[in-house]
Amino acid sequence: MPVFARKVFVTDARGYGLLLAAAGVGSLASALRLASRRYSREEHRRNLLIGLTAFGIGVLGLAASRQLAAALVCQALAGFGMIRYTATTNTLLQLLVDDRYRGRMMGLHTVMFIGTAPAGSLLLGALAERMGAPTAALVSGAVTLAAAVWLGLRLRRLRVPAAARATT
Repeated sequence: MPVFARKVFVTDARGYGLLLAAAGVGSLASALRLASRRYSREEHRRNLLIGLTAFGIGVLGLAASRQLAAALVCQALAGFGMIRYTATTNTLLQLLVDDRYRGRMMGLHTVMFIGTAPAGSLLLGALAERMGAPTAALVSGAVTLAAAVWLGLRLRRLRVPAAARATT
């Protein structure tokens, strides 16, 4: 974000703060929506897909933005999607994993979630240094949307056996 604020949007600390705040507004809206009611397993699966897709679209929009106002909307969408996806992932792990393994699974989830972030940041930072921050955001958004497509296909395959079990 500092590179976007300084080089892409040619703004100062105020613009940088607005970019971060926009992501925070989207994150808060998502968290409040998720906390407002209970979700069925099918709705949780849909929330995973919605979150991942919204995050990817938000990041791609940020990569394409040349106006700060448009980038703020994209940041809000990315923040919304990020929380929708990560909170739902955490919820599903807590609900679906057997009690005996929950602590181990959450430990593994935390290591994978937090432990891989520095590697991704290093790769995207190197790409941004060579090709610019918008290109790095474009790659990040494209990978996220590819993951959303894979998730959508995987969830569709899970839905078919569940529907077959329900009819028998």
